Amino acid sequence: MITLPSKDRHHPIETQRLLASNKRAISVDESDEPAESKKEQSIKDDVIDILKLGFPIFLSSLSWVGKKTTDTALLGHVSQEALAAAALSDLWTMTSQVLLNGRILGVLVGGAIGAGNNMLAGIYLQVSYVVLFAVSIVVVVAWSLTEQVWLWYGSDAEISHMAGFYAKALSIAIPGIAPKKSCIQK
Repeated sequence: MITLPSKDRHHPIETQRLLASNKRAISVDESDEPAESKKEQSIKDDVIDILKLGFPIFLSSLSWVGKKTTDTALLGHVSQEALAAAALSDLWTMTSQVLLNGRILGVLVGGAIGAGNNMLAGIYLQVSYVVLFAVSIVVVVAWSLTEQVWLWYGSDAEISHMAGFYAKALSIAIPGIAPKKSCIQK
């Protein structure tokens, strides 16, 4: 029989919750159910939970790739210049879109929720949206300068102009892209 320390002022709230959950886990482990059956059920539950979380992320990523593939296929039928412009635009926009990847949010919010501090998780989310808004402005400006960037690199003026237009059209999606990339950690 394992005895756990009593709740007192020497243990923070998080530690008291952890000790209480361990006590419940220990009492469950002492049941008559075989350990192998519990382990198999736990693995099945974990796999189901992962699939429930991963499927929407998979669909979101697949839809983005599908959109880009459709754009490329349709532009290939328009003209070689349009396809070249889309390729230049995609190179610049994908390079600068990396700034919208806020990977630290999952770590901070996960730790706060794990500690039972939902208010701190909300604060982290709100602060990340303010920072993301500021970074999004930088990305919109970068995408708006696509034509000038490719002219500076010596690309054809007509193709650079079309690439700039395509990037400006894509910048309309930034308000939807930024929160998605921030909240959905791949």
